[in-house]
Amino acid sequence: MFNLGLADFVQLFASSLSDSAVYAVVGLGFMIIYRTNHILNFAQGEFVMLGGVLMITWQMVTGLPFLVCLALTVASVVFLGLVIERFGNRVFVDRGASLFVQSFATIGVSLVIECVVLVAYGHEPLTMKAFSGDKPIMFLGAAISPQSLWIIGMAALMILGSKLFFDYTKFGKAMRAAADNPVGAAVVGITRSRMSQCAFAISAGLAGLMGVAITPLYYAAYDTGVMFTVKGFIAAVLGGMYNPFGAVGGGLLLGFLENFGAGLISSGFKDLIALVVLVVVLLFRGRHRLGLERKQ
Repeated sequence: MFNLGLADFVQLFASSLSDSAVYAVVGLGFMIIYRTNHILNFAQGEFVMLGGVLMITWQMVTGLPFLVCLALTVASVVFLGLVIERFGNRVFVDRGASLFVQSFATIGVSLVIECVVLVAYGHEPLTMKAFSGDKPIMFLGAAISPQSLWIIGMAALMILGSKLFFDYTKFGKAMRAAADNPVGAAVVGITRSRMSQCAFAISAGLAGLMGVAITPLYYAAYDTGVMFTVKGFIAAVLGGMYNPFGAVGGGLLLGFLENFGAGLISSGFKDLIALVVLVVVLLFRGRHRLGLERKQ
């Protein structure tokens, strides 16, 4: 059971990096919204699912080149993110709802998205062609899917791009200011509502782009967003919700724990390992990881 050869180790390592990349991007989206609004967007995984579904739809309906369909897909998911922010979040903010109610409302948004996709596309999973073919790359006896490399590379670019945006652009600094000191930001004309729109738009765009990347390797269906939400939330919690890029470390840790745990024990334990990690972290470090001390 615990006897891993070099090929097995390389295979698990590659799978871990691929899964970690997905969890890190979803977790980053969680933290962008949380730091801006102090709510948990439990519809974050649906943005990933919609990225794959809408990419397939644009390709089938329009027949346009890949990059054009990709741009249309990301724009569509960003638009939906803005719609959700306006009608699924700000409505509750304007009514003075608590942060718990605002977070809980995103679960309802998630269910609505699932139902719409189910009615429109049915139960059957949707697939699309891999970006550079299905022939695996052989490395040290392990067969690595080229699509995994695309996932890892695109995630790295998204994380790096987000880092540069928040650290070096005027708009990114404004979002950080609104998150860290809302009153001071308002004094200099940075409105919380506009920053909230930007947070939802950015997190939706990142998740949608990742959804396009993973669909050839996994698949897209109405119910796939739930698990991405759970895994992304775990990555964000592991990284600490107030650490803007802690989800990268949290995603890496979760991906390696899942894949090596499944490889050493049983693949049936993969999702269970993630849930156990979440329970343990919330049980012993929940208040610290969610940043609740700062809110009190």
